[in-house]
Amino acid sequence: VAKIEARLEDLQAYLRCGNIRIANRGGLSIQIPHDFGYRPDYRTMMNVSPSPQMNQILALIGLGDGSPVLVNLASPEGCHIMVSGRTGSGKTTLVQMMLMSIIERTPVSRCNIIVIDPKNRGATPFLYAIRHHLAYGICQSADAIIDVLGKLVAKMDEPIVPIPSPRFVVYVDELADLCMIDPTIGDLLTRLAQRGRESGIHLLCATQKPLAQSIGTLLKANLPLRIVGALNSPEDSKAASGKAKLGAENLGAREFIVVSGGDEIRVLAPTFQPTVDHGFVSFVPNIHKPDAKMMTLVDDVDDDMAANDMPISPPKTTKRGITPETIRAAIAEINGEGGSINRTNVLRRLGYE
Repeated sequence: VAKIEARLEDLQAYLRCGNIRIANRGGLSIQIPHDFGYRPDYRTMMNVSPSPQMNQILALIGLGDGSPVLVNLASPEGCHIMVSGRTGSGKTTLVQMMLMSIIERTPVSRCNIIVIDPKNRGATPFLYAIRHHLAYGICQSADAIIDVLGKLVAKMDEPIVPIPSPRFVVYVDELADLCMIDPTIGDLLTRLAQRGRESGIHLLCATQKPLAQSIGTLLKANLPLRIVGALNSPEDSKAASGKAKLGAENLGAREFIVVSGGDEIRVLAPTFQPTVDHGFVSFVPNIHKPDAKMMTLVDDVDDDMAANDMPISPPKTTKRGITPETIRAAIAEINGEGGSINRTNVLRRLGYE
């Protein structure tokens, strides 16, 4: 391996490409970056992915070794996840796609989403698409975040009773910044990472700075699955994955390395745009809400989105009505005529102009 690594520059010159990576996964392999712009399609990958069983919460990560790579959040190996990557690596889009893949096949009665977003992006198509799975409104301020995490910790500390209850997937953006803003946030997240799995609470964290000094050694140690995107240096790559010479500093946009224990797999994230086309699956069938105790702010989300006059907002009334049956019929009609399946055409087919 050392001899091959010493000749990397010669290999790059011969193959006319940069950032060649040497990997040892049961056998030595030389990985060459894509340069032809190929991206797998989200819908195609979801169609060929297995459906989750009753005790599974499956999230799509991307294409690896010719087939979809999924993680089961209900398993010990995938119960909490840290996604690392510099700006432009595609980590936010990846996390949104993972959440969409969960709610598309998991009803509200089995899974609720909590979004902690200190960037204050406001109403977005992604948030609108997942709104019926939201257990709270979007948490942005430190006080709101501490309040929500405190309630989750209290729920975790309650005696476990053998009755069906939804799992909670907590999406935490800018993890390192939050932990530095208020140590209480880091302490609460650490408690959830340590004991949350037994109570059905799972963390999905994204950060640009995966250093233990930023997020805490104990919290980092309890995030077993690492998804590593493009980073700035080999030091950041090692900090994110716990493995030396991973090569994450050489990854391109939407290229990730999934690290679980001693195993690693390189994946290509699919093309994904969180629009109402994907949201149809979630906002039509799931008209019921989660437990009222966990819904203190969700109405504010709908109000904020209406106030911003979001272009993806569905009409309140249509000639044919928006139901799962009419949407499927409209899509079948458009498809039969060879038209493009998108939000505008579907709503037009339903009689909304």
